[in-house]
Amino acid sequence: MAAKGASSVPVYTYVCKSVLESLRRKVAAGESVTSADVLALTAVDEAADSEELMPVDIRERLDRSAEAVRRAATHPEVDAASYIRAAELFAANPEGRPERDRPVAMTAQVWREKAIDSCSGDESASDGDEEEEESEAAGEGAEEEEDEPDGAPSAVPVAATRRLSPAPLAEVAVQEDAQTAPVRVRPSPSRSDRGSP
Repeated sequence: MAAKGASSVPVYTYVCKSVLESLRRKVAAGESVTSADVLALTAVDEAADSEELMPVDIRERLDRSAEAVRRAATHPEVDAASYIRAAELFAANPEGRPERDRPVAMTAQVWREKAIDSCSGDESASDGDEEEEESEAAGEGAEEEEDEPDGAPSAVPVAATRRLSPAPLAEVAVQEDAQTAPVRVRPSPSRSDRGSP
């Protein structure tokens, strides 16, 4: 049953199929479920290459009340039941989406390869943006150099002054069409930028 005000847009993620089946049996039999059981369900990064992963629709998990989240945190069987419901919701396909538009089961190895390919595509797209910005900044610097008298220090391109160490993320700007548009992540200001010692 969907939570009041639940999203009608599916939100897919992958879980370990064998762990989900084990949790189904435990919940149905009223056996004890531990937090470690639920963590193993979602630990797809650590799954063996041959482990089968299956998609689930977690929209109802995302629309839970704060009280329901607290209850799931202290009662792993409740959290496990929400993943079982997510698998049922995926199987039901209430929107009637064509199978070609829905995620499919795959091994953990294939899932990792797709994740790497996806990240590589995002990085190459953003690398092109950075290169374009750097060339524009270098072009602006060259124009400024022409106006400066001999012996004056030349302008440093913006790209050369960028901080290279990683910074914590402050915000993520999501564009309207998240399926085709990249997500832009802006780092939070460093301590020196905030004026902290």
